[in-house]
Amino acid sequence: MSLTAFPEWWGNTDADAALGAQPILDVDYVWRPESTVRAAQVTAGEAQIGRFLAPEDCLSTPVCKEALSVETVPLRLDTVHPTLGDLRVRQAIAHAVDTQQIVDAVFAGGEVATQIVGPSAAGYNPDLEATPYDPERAKALVAEAAADGVDVALPIIVAVRRGSYPRAEELGEYIAGALTEIGLNASTEVIEHAVYQEQFVLPYDQIPPERGWIGTLSHGNEMMDVGLTAASWYRCNGGVAAWCNEDLDALIDAANPLTGDERAEAFAEITRVFQEGFSVIPIVHLAFFYGTTEDLVWEPRLDGFMLVKEMAYSV
Repeated sequence: MSLTAFPEWWGNTDADAALGAQPILDVDYVWRPESTVRAAQVTAGEAQIGRFLAPEDCLSTPVCKEALSVETVPLRLDTVHPTLGDLRVRQAIAHAVDTQQIVDAVFAGGEVATQIVGPSAAGYNPDLEATPYDPERAKALVAEAAADGVDVALPIIVAVRRGSYPRAEELGEYIAGALTEIGLNASTEVIEHAVYQEQFVLPYDQIPPERGWIGTLSHGNEMMDVGLTAASWYRCNGGVAAWCNEDLDALIDAANPLTGDERAEAFAEITRVFQEGFSVIPIVHLAFFYGTTEDLVWEPRLDGFMLVKEMAYSV
């Protein structure tokens, strides 16, 4: 796809108000699914910027830029599943996952997440802490649930959408292995985009109890307001909800009309209540990696947008 700057753009007369200018007039976009290929094009000078690179591919480019994003990767648990419906099992899964190791070894960047939005969002709760990595505690919780009659041998699928973000497949393998270690019957499955999306957005009351998914799709809060996340993830009728707490719905209804600090405080408390259910286990606030040529002047944005008006050549 080729684009040419509109010569009558209003920002040409007021670059400060437009927050950018038009030093680059023509742009060609090419799509390459492989991170290695995108990086190689930048290194060869065939492209000036490569987006969403794997960390090791980014390091092979002339300039590698890493920036936190508004994307958070959680584990979303099918709480209608007989095994995942038990709170102790969900707590065990949280204790079984070493989130710091995932940040360092799997993603090679980003930050450990304590909720499914980052600090930029109004309503972010700074008091929440990551569940401590404690595999022995996880094993004990699974054993306790089993002793009370919970069938912990039922299959659990760590569901990964193919190509959803760099290292998604590796994350799925890590999670399945960690859950197997604590006594759960977990495996990973990489699923094509259309099939995955159809299943992931099933309404809560239509999720098959036998499915047993642990979804790994990332969540982006580009509007930077927890209210929008709550509408999709926290509510019983949310677009990607896999848990239902009608009391929490009432808290959301009361918070929606609020503004300013009052709104932020209300949604911070709502997030605390939501996280106590362990239906969603936050893993990492993703960092995105971009490779550029040495002569491209540009800095990545938190929202991941790539605006040509914010780019220029140094010579």
